[in-house]
Amino acid sequence: MCMRAVFLCLLASAIAVPSAPRAAAQNRQSLSIYFIDVEGGQATLLVSPTGESMLVDTGFPGLGGRDADRIAATAKQAGVSRIDYLVVTHYNSDHVGGVPALATRLPIRTFVDHGPSVEHGDQPDALYNAYLNVRNHGRHLQVKPGDTIPIAGLDVRVVSSAGEVLRAPLSGAGAPNPECRDFKPMDEDATENARSVGTVIQYGRFRMLDLGDLTWNKEHDLVCPNNVLGTVDVYLTTHHGMPISGSPVIVHAVHPRVAVMNNGAKKGGSPQAWATVHESPGLEDFWQLHYAVDAGADHNAPERFIANVDETTAHSMTIVAERDGSFVVTKEPSAQESAPVTLRDLRGVYAVPPLPRRHDTRRSLDFDAAERLAGHIAAGGVSRLLYGGNAFLYHIALDEYEALLDWLAGFPASRWPIPSVGPSYGRAIDQARLLRRHAFRCAMVLPCSDPRDALGMEAGLREIANASGVPLIIYLKAEDQVCRRARRSRARCVSRRAAEARRPAAHHQRHGRASRRGAPARFRSRRPDHRIRLPRTSLVQRAAARVLGKRLGPRGGGARRVHAARRLARRVGPGPRAPSRDRAGRHRADGTDPSLRLVARSAAASATRAHRARARRTRRLILYTRHGAR
Repeated sequence: MCMRAVFLCLLASAIAVPSAPRAAAQNRQSLSIYFIDVEGGQATLLVSPTGESMLVDTGFPGLGGRDADRIAATAKQAGVSRIDYLVVTHYNSDHVGGVPALATRLPIRTFVDHGPSVEHGDQPDALYNAYLNVRNHGRHLQVKPGDTIPIAGLDVRVVSSAGEVLRAPLSGAGAPNPECRDFKPMDEDATENARSVGTVIQYGRFRMLDLGDLTWNKEHDLVCPNNVLGTVDVYLTTHHGMPISGSPVIVHAVHPRVAVMNNGAKKGGSPQAWATVHESPGLEDFWQLHYAVDAGADHNAPERFIANVDETTAHSMTIVAERDGSFVVTKEPSAQESAPVTLRDLRGVYAVPPLPRRHDTRRSLDFDAAERLAGHIAAGGVSRLLYGGNAFLYHIALDEYEALLDWLAGFPASRWPIPSVGPSYGRAIDQARLLRRHAFRCAMVLPCSDPRDALGMEAGLREIANASGVPLIIYLKAEDQVCRRARRSRARCVSRRAAEARRPAAHHQRHGRASRRGAPARFRSRRPDHRIRLPRTSLVQRAAARVLGKRLGPRGGGARRVHAARRLARRVGPGPRAPSRDRAGRHRADGTDPSLRLVARSAAASATRAHRARARRTRRLILYTRHGAR
């Protein structure tokens, strides 16, 4: 179903609303993980709820400081001014190469590694010595399996280092691994890859596994014959998705809910490694930093799960995890998606699709069917998808709403999803906190008919805008839904009455509206108490008339109602009040039915009283436009 934007107004808070990542850094209520695009290397920034930071690897050297600049920009976005712990998994160029350049941009307090390098030669020695020159200016921790990296607010346990792996199971782990019987070993690896520092990061019930570039046989030793790691929520694919790592014996054992592949466009992302992760039991989503060019469409995730679909962008991905184990994965929006929304952007055709549900006991949301419907609408040329009343969001559960936002956040750049919040204030505030985790351009507030006044309505909308961190679209179904005189310097009031007063009289006559001095004489009946004033046509009706034009006629709905009232008055005519029938039940001899006259009089009086009461309540309609922060 498509609709035109009949009456939408954009409301942005007068207070500058910070972006979602920065707000998360300020609130410090969750764990934030940033997967920075270093095009085939690794750079993963973690910000704990206490504000301490841990960076895992630094990307490539050279390239004009490209990777160091990207790390510094992400740190600034996250509100991080220093790196408290830098974990160098091993000494290959795509992991340790960016350390010297990064040290010139951000102070690094503590360096964590596995000890001396085992690779030698001109290039390996140059990389290691450059790292040592920087490391000597800070604290150094050489870790072994079982050690803990003491970042406040997190439990970061080392599970592999210097070619050794953890033997004692972590809490809740240690079950036999049935995948071990089908394992086929590869040749022993004597490079730095096999000596990678691997960690399990835990925050409350949330767990993430990062093994650096640990190779095939060492992965086997971690989970065979017993799985000492247990299960995880997020698995950062080992070795960028190369086929010498990421064996089924470990991927299927840790049973990830979400996998993130830090591949480059032409590095990693092999079809074999991709298939292993994709076939992992219980996997819900598979995210990639880049589209793997050589793997083909069959071995890449859908576009909405790829941060960079070509080599012209360098977008990152973010995970915001809560203590209860819930988390949200988002990718950095494109320039079009992150551009501020204006009233001009809202003009156009919208699709308002329903939200299918399954025929199970919970009537759960069917996102497969919803995706087919959204794709069908987008194929027809409608890119704005507004999920509101037709999606039955009035009665959606909070966990279902969170799943809906996750699905909408994964839309391709060619679509513009607009979720809704509300309609009640308390419900909208709860949903706004979930909405803040994502990067939607705007959201709509569902119409609410609860008791309210103008001041409370405005205050509530501003609080919802602040909580969600995005501009709000207000769908006005009634003229008096939002009403208050502008008293703040950052709010601009557009008075409907003042605008109508400046219009010529011909405009009012053309649209069938009376002037402010009252109804024209031809719209009055002969008796003063029968005077029928032409009601002011609401802005919603006027906008609908512009859209539907010919169907409503050139004079508008208000004039049509007045002409009907005039015909009714002529039919009943003047006369005293009397019963509609005589005692015998017959109509009066003059052929008129006085009951119709009484009905007309009552209807006209009620309409006039209602109009006057509405005019007293509704003085001005305010459209708020966002002003720059001072």
